[in-house]
Amino acid sequence: MRFARHQLWLAADIGGGVRRAAVHNQVARTAGKKQPEAAAAPDLPGCLAHVWEWFCTLVPGQAGGGILGPAALAADIEASFGLRPTASEMRCLLALFALWRRQNTNRI
Repeated sequence: MRFARHQLWLAADIGGGVRRAAVHNQVARTAGKKQPEAAAAPDLPGCLAHVWEWFCTLVPGQAGGGILGPAALAADIEASFGLRPTASEMRCLLALFALWRRQNTNRI
């Protein structure tokens, strides 16, 4: 979850439609070095890369406020990727969506 938390933190809108990552990139270009917060990205475990891909693919559908349950998410994954997610993959995916909703609610 550290990887996801960091990626969502960078993707956060900090006002006026500006993403935190864009600000960090601009500061890095101007100063000639990366900001410590942006550079300290944890690695995504390779065994979870496909779940992160599913999350990134499905999150735009959740942005309108519609929250899909596990069965609907599993059906979307199967329709989009031709794979049936395991129970542990679904738990991970649901945790990612919960984190995403918390960060969007708290505007971290």
